[in-house]
Amino acid sequence: MNSIQTESVGSIPRPRKLQNAITAFSQGNLSSEKLNGLFDHVVEETIKGLGAIGSPIVSDGEQTKTSFVTYPQDGLPDYTQEQFINDLVQHSVADIKSCFDNGAHHIQVDFTEARLAIKLDPSKGLLQPFINLNNQVLSHFTEQERQRIGFHTCPGGDHDSTHSADVDYADLIPLFLTLDAGNFYMQMASETNPVKSLKLIGENIRSDQRVYIGVIDIIKEEIETPEMVYDCIMTAAEYIPINQLGTTDDCGCSPFSDDIATSRETAFAKITAREEGTKMASEKLKIGS
Repeated sequence: MNSIQTESVGSIPRPRKLQNAITAFSQGNLSSEKLNGLFDHVVEETIKGLGAIGSPIVSDGEQTKTSFVTYPQDGLPDYTQEQFINDLVQHSVADIKSCFDNGAHHIQVDFTEARLAIKLDPSKGLLQPFINLNNQVLSHFTEQERQRIGFHTCPGGDHDSTHSADVDYADLIPLFLTLDAGNFYMQMASETNPVKSLKLIGENIRSDQRVYIGVIDIIKEEIETPEMVYDCIMTAAEYIPINQLGTTDDCGCSPFSDDIATSRETAFAKITAREEGTKMASEKLKIGS
C-alpha cells in the first residue's frame, strides 16, 4: 500500500543560540568562521531531528538563511527591464538545476506573493505576469523534472501575521493551478472556508498534478493532534483524487531568522502530528490498493 505523501514547507525555527550569533555577526562581534561552524552544527541538529520523528523528506530547515527572500531597494543605471527579466529567469533556472544536481528530491518555489498580488490588484493584472514569468522558468525543464518542482502559496505567516488572508482563495486557485508544475503546497488549515477552496482545487487540478494541502496552522500555538490532521485529510479526500493528494504545513514556521513566535519544540511537535495523522488517513483510505 502506498501512502499519502507529506512534506514540510520551508523553515524550522532557529535555536536562540543561532539567532544571537546571527545578530552578533551583523554587528561585527562574531567572525564568519564561528558563525559558519554554528550553522553546520544547527543544520546537523535539524536533519537529525527530522530523521528522529520519521520525516520522509529532510531538509536544513533554512537554518542558514536570514529570510526566505530579499528585495533590492534601488534601481541600477543602464539596466533595462528586459535585461532584468532575462537574468532573473536564467538565475532561477540555474538555482533549481543546482538543487537537482545536488540530489534534491523535490524543489519548492515560494509564491506567497500570489494572494498578495490579488490584494494589490484585484483585476489580476499583477498576478498573471507572475504566473507567466514562473512558467517561463519552468519551460527550461523536462516534463519529468517539472513533476519534481512545486509552488507554495499562503497568505503569509511571518511573526504570526498574514498579509492577504482577507483575499478570497477562489480568486487565486484556478490561476495558481495553471503553473506548469507537478506539485502545489497550499495553505488550508487556517482557511475560513476550506470546503469551498477544496472544491475549486478538485475542479481545476490536472491529472499530472498533486496538491499538498496545509493541515497544520503554524500561527496557532496549539499543537494539532493526529486526529485533527486525519479529519482535514478525510474532508479533502471528498474533493481531491486521493492519488493526487498530499499534506503539508500552511507555511514555514520561521520565515525570518529573528522570528520567535513559534518555538523549535512546537514546530517539531506539529510536524510529528502531521506525519502521524497522514499515516492514519493513508491506512483508512488504503492508497494504491
